[in-house]
Amino acid sequence: MTVQRRRSDGAPKRNPIRDAIATWAYEQFIERGGEHGHDLDDWLAAEREFVTRQARSHDPTAAAPELLTTRDSRATSSAPQALG
Repeated sequence: MTVQRRRSDGAPKRNPIRDAIATWAYEQFIERGGEHGHDLDDWLAAEREFVTRQARSHDPTAAAPELLTTRDSRATSSAPQALG
């Protein structure tokens, strides 16, 4: 189990990499028409893409902003709010 560090106000600290991967995995779910049962596949595909972009950029923080942007025009803006 992953332990999140908390800010002084008690809220969990945000992890932009995790949020980016979650957003991209959700976009995969939407592109597939909301078909359930592929959450792990979507998450692992998003992680692989993140690692690929990170390796290409040679900058450990450069891939997260790319993943936070819409991958193509088919993606919707109805992605859920990240859990805090």
